[in-house]
Amino acid sequence: MRTKVLLAGVASALLFVLPACSTVEPDAATVNGDRIDRRDFEDLLEVYRSNEAFTSAQRVNGNIVEGDGAQSVSGSFARGVLSEMIFNLLVSQEAEARDVVVSDAARTEAELLLRGSYGDQAWEAFPEDFRADRVQETAELMALGLTLAGEEDVSAEELQARYDLDPDAFALRCMSHILLGSEADAEAVKGELDAGANFGDTAVARSTDPSAAQNRGELGCYGSDEAQLDQDFLAAAFDAEVGEVTEPVETSFGWHLILVTEEQPQSYEEAAERVKRGVFSSLGGPLSEVLQPAQGAAEVSVDPRYGVWDEQGFFVREGPTTGVAAP
Repeated sequence: MRTKVLLAGVASALLFVLPACSTVEPDAATVNGDRIDRRDFEDLLEVYRSNEAFTSAQRVNGNIVEGDGAQSVSGSFARGVLSEMIFNLLVSQEAEARDVVVSDAARTEAELLLRGSYGDQAWEAFPEDFRADRVQETAELMALGLTLAGEEDVSAEELQARYDLDPDAFALRCMSHILLGSEADAEAVKGELDAGANFGDTAVARSTDPSAAQNRGELGCYGSDEAQLDQDFLAAAFDAEVGEVTEPVETSFGWHLILVTEEQPQSYEEAAERVKRGVFSSLGGPLSEVLQPAQGAAEVSVDPRYGVWDEQGFFVREGPTTGVAAP
């Protein structure tokens, strides 16, 4: 099944210019006869594009939202958004067919998940109607998963029991890093640290991370389920011994030397929201059993201006006529 996180990827050379008016076909896509209105799609792109906190965070993660022209978005980002709209519409169809009821509790959990995914600053910068729509979509997916798993909701007792199975899994690790441009540079700096150089001082002097001059390489404390960090980086940090500098770790940003300075155990009360997120993440199996066949059987059409529908991958890919010009 498709992941509920926007992954824009590297920007395409083709751009989507957001027009003020147009006479093109009204549907950006259809799913089993239900429409995704072109204007709704383009309005959504504009909401993303105009949120500076969101676009900046995406840029840091290597995802480009904006296009090269004024009031444009990258083709890859636009196709990702349309793919997610198609997926959400299919989920809504499946939920309606099963009379799924979305509870207030599911909406509350959905907002927590979305806030964690987007980040507080970006989430608060989105319009209220955007946030309400995203919460409803995510809550509907959760509710469908719970229904398919034979549960109406997740009780406090069940959450406590899941925490008690492995409390150590919810511990936070406080970490610092030094970012270098090459493996050779990272190896050289690792040698300096092994010889006794101070990590914070070395981060200020040698790290290519612009924030190191202020924070001395300190990143804060995170759990092993943190979605905002590069997953290779996070895995290395949780494999590391506390107080020992890791070997160089490669990510899309470069080469990192990581120092875990402290591990902080978390009580159930402190970890409760993460326990809930883990429960909802575990619904992927029941959801896949229903949504994969539904994806395979879905009749999807996409306006060729926006791309070509890939039936096997269930996403919009770049096509020969992709692109929208301002009228």
